[in-house]
Formats: sequence, structure tokens, C-alpha cells
Amino acid sequence: MNFDRLFHLDQLLANLGEQLAGLETALALAPAADKAPLKLRIRQLREEMQPFEQERDSLRSPTIPFGNMDATTVTTIRYPEGCEPLDSPFYVEVKDWGQCCQELQKPGGLVRIKSPQKMGKSSLLVRLLHKLEGLDCPSVLVDFGQASRDRLENPDIFIQWMCASLGRELRVPVPVMQCWDNIFGANDNATTYLGTHLLGQDEKPLVLAIDNFDRIFESQVITADLCGLLRGWHELAKSKPRWQRLRIVIAHSQDPYAQLDINQSPFNVGLPVQLEDLSAAQIQSLVDRHRFPWSAAEIEDLLALVGGQPYLVRLALYQRATQPIPWADFLAEAKTEAGIYGNYLRGQHQVLVQHPTLAEAMAGVVHSPEPIRVRSDLAFKLVSMGLVTRVGSEVQPRCQLYRDYWTQI
Repeated sequence: MNFDRLFHLDQLLANLGEQLAGLETALALAPAADKAPLKLRIRQLREEMQPFEQERDSLRSPTIPFGNMDATTVTTIRYPEGCEPLDSPFYVEVKDWGQCCQELQKPGGLVRIKSPQKMGKSSLLVRLLHKLEGLDCPSVLVDFGQASRDRLENPDIFIQWMCASLGRELRVPVPVMQCWDNIFGANDNATTYLGTHLLGQDEKPLVLAIDNFDRIFESQVITADLCGLLRGWHELAKSKPRWQRLRIVIAHSQDPYAQLDINQSPFNVGLPVQLEDLSAAQIQSLVDRHRFPWSAAEIEDLLALVGGQPYLVRLALYQRATQPIPWADFLAEAKTEAGIYGNYLRGQHQVLVQHPTLAEAMAGVVHSPEPIRVRSDLAFKLVSMGLVTRVGSEVQPRCQLYRDYWTQI
């Protein structure tokens, strides 16, 4: 088998799969008038991927068993990266799905989706918006992760950027700056713009979704201003019929580590949704969907290694379904940079290397057999990265994989 070519094809298809997922996300959020070109590009990209998928499959040795997986299933398995496509058979519905949909159909509804990185927040967010658009509720998604660093230095500029992003997505003909009066504060201007030009367009509900909300926690000033703004919009729904049409969804990795006034925070109102690790039964369901036979003991081994973390579980299933190796070899390689988790672990390690105090804190955590206390801001960052979990006021490695990897480097 030409392993170099096979590896190249896997990486190429992973990159193309990322593009496809992005286009499918854009399609789900696009107005009806903009869907046709997106559908065309998605079809073109799938056609572009097909010969590479066929070559990849032809390079695989016929002596490698694929269990009960048929050729059609093999070619449709996508490298698990980014937002899970809407039509993916590998998405696991969260237990709070029904409650989320109900909350966002209520006047002034607010949902807070919280979990560490790589747990599926964006995938849930996109599905909620797709569901609500099917109920004739227009939606707009703003990703705070896309905001450039200079916007995080000034709350007025950041809130202007957010409003401009909303207006552009909803095709509001009135520019934000036309409504911005410096004699008023940014929050007052934003409220006027949203209430007049976004909520004033028609009588339909409008769903405002914010992904990577915790990006603003880097600035205490912006955190205080924006949290107060969103809480104010939520409160307006109690007395202003127009504002009852606004529904808000916030996706974040952690709560703000700066103390907020409880009356100026969106984090103590609405429906809280905490994404959790996959259970053994959910992993078994994913195994069945991949059509590759796993034993109960192997699933227990995987749970012991990665703790049911959805992204790490999906990576393991992807490798075993597409490039099967003996289970003992998988477990031995998993904690090294040669294994399926190598790229992910290197990326996380690079983040730590760039922040020595964070790296020192993580080293202390993995070398301790018991949970330990670390500085609150460092614990906040490690939790949001998904590397540790809290045990009371202390933290411990999120899973055995992390302990094994970071104790050997």
C-alpha cells in the first residue's frame, strides 16, 4: 500500500471536507434568494472530491477488513473536523434539544449553550437555526471568534462591528454609522439600531445567535458592556411587544471570570444547556453508524482513554473505520504524536508553549495524582480549552489521554 499517497489523500479530503461543512453551514443560514449559488458550489465540491475518494479507497489493501461497512458508507465518512454537516449520520442529538427549540419559540427566549472546546456547540447552534428557519423564524449568526484583535480593544468599535455584522447578514439597507450618534453610548445606539431597523422590518421573530461568546472575556470592559446590552434586550421583551420577537442564543466555553452585576448579566437568565461527554450507549450508537464491529471491551477502553469527549471519540471511530489497525496498536499510538490524536495534541501543546504560565499549570495538573488548585484565571483557560475538569475548587486532567501525553513531553 502507498501509505504516503494515502496520507496525502486523507489530509486533502479533510481540508475539502472542511470547506464543504462551511458551505453547508452557510446554506443553512442563507436567505432563500442566496441558496442557489451555494447549492451549486456544494455540488461542484462534492464532484471535485469524488475522484480523490475513489483513489483513496482503491489504495486501501483488500486484505484490511471493513467489518459490515459497504463501499458507499466508506466514501461518505468525513474527517471529523469543524461543524458537523446538517445531513451527517454521525451527529448525536443532545438531550436538551426539545427544550432549546421550545425556549426559542417563546417571546424573548434566551438559550445559553456551554461546554469546553470541541464538544459540538457550533453543530448544535447551526441545527437550532435551521430548525427555527423551517418555522419561519429568520436568524442571524455572529461568530465572535472572527473578530480581529483591534476590535477587542474598544467597546464602541466592537459593538459597532457586531451591529454592522447583523445588518449585513440581514441585508438592512441602513448603514450602522448612519444611526450612530456619539452623544449617546454604544449600547443605546445598538439598541436603537436593532429595535428600529432589524426588529422593525416585519412581524416575524428574529433569532440572534452568537458563537464563541467567551472571546470577549479577554476584555473586562467589553464583557461588562456587551453582557449588559444583551441582558437589557432580554428584559425589554417583558414590556415591549417589538422586543418579544427577539430570541437570543449564546454559545460559550466558560462563564466570564470577571464578576458581573447579576442584573447586568445574560448568564443567570434563560435556558442553560451544558453539553456533556458521550455515554457508552451513545458511543455504541456511533459505532453502529460507522458499521465497523467493536467489542464492549474496546468501547470501555476508549471511554477510559478519552472520557467520552465527542471529538476524540469521533477521531477514533474515523480511523478504525477507514484505516483499521489492531486495537492494541491504536491504544499504544494514541498517546503519541504518531497516533490519530497527534495533530490535535500538538495544536493544544503549541497553545500552552506560547503561554508559559499556562503550560506550567498544566504540567502541575498532569503530574499530580490528585486534583490540585491552580490560579483561577489559568484554571478558567484550561477548562475552556477542554484540557481539565473542575473538582470543587480544584482541577484534574479531563481524560487519561491528556495525562499520558503531557507527562511524557
